[in-house]
Amino acid sequence: MDKYVIFLIVLVSLIVLTFLLLETLVFFIVNDLSIPTITLSKDIKRVLVIYPHPDDEILITGGFMKKHSKDREITWVVLSKGERGTPNAVLNENLKEIRADEAKRVSELLKVKSFSHYDFKDNEMETQEEKLEKKVQQIVKDSNPDLIITYDTAGLYGHPDHIITSEIVTKIAEEKNIKLWYATNAKRVLDMASLPEHMAKDPNFKDKRKYPNVKVFVGLEGSIAKSKGISIYESQLQSFVSAYPIKWIPLPIYNLPMVYEYFYQVNE
Repeated sequence: MDKYVIFLIVLVSLIVLTFLLLETLVFFIVNDLSIPTITLSKDIKRVLVIYPHPDDEILITGGFMKKHSKDREITWVVLSKGERGTPNAVLNENLKEIRADEAKRVSELLKVKSFSHYDFKDNEMETQEEKLEKKVQQIVKDSNPDLIITYDTAGLYGHPDHIITSEIVTKIAEEKNIKLWYATNAKRVLDMASLPEHMAKDPNFKDKRKYPNVKVFVGLEGSIAKSKGISIYESQLQSFVSAYPIKWIPLPIYNLPMVYEYFYQVNE
């Protein structure tokens, strides 16, 4: 056999082996197999996914939305246009149109049939609490969900918009006796991630964190959808890169093993 052919075979074999080893390593970094896996109950036919900003959903609920858009009625609501989606939350009005377009394209990627995008002031939702609560009340009434998914009461990393959204949604879910899940991640994963905690106003926000008590298998279809969604959120790409603990690992390598998503069941 030609030496050049042998060299190519060995090289390709080494590349494939390295890829498989790297993916195996990342799988155990981004997943916590000790958390029980559940399947979505058949009596849950309508799911409301509600977050304050475009891209809040993609890593922690994107696979779930993609998977269950086939067999459930998924309503996805984004409350702000994300005009402060800059590293230091500096206002950039041009981001409104950019991020709205990105979110719309992601809704199409995830096959979400019901997508609504509102224009509450980014990073100022606390000052709009009464108006925001009325809007969420109407959203819940219109969508009539069997399950609501949002951030936990720590807002994952303390962002005030995340927290006020969670507080309002939690209050309404409790009043209406609707199942509520907080999208979150395993403690080990959150401790490793470089999240933008400088946006937190409450220095003790971690005391309110809810770590997952269940996980949902979203498979390769879900992890690929998340990876594609991240690439669509081009305006926020640097924030995704910054969050990962090992910077030299390409995002697709990180994202493919994310075949589970993690939730805290509030009122099961």
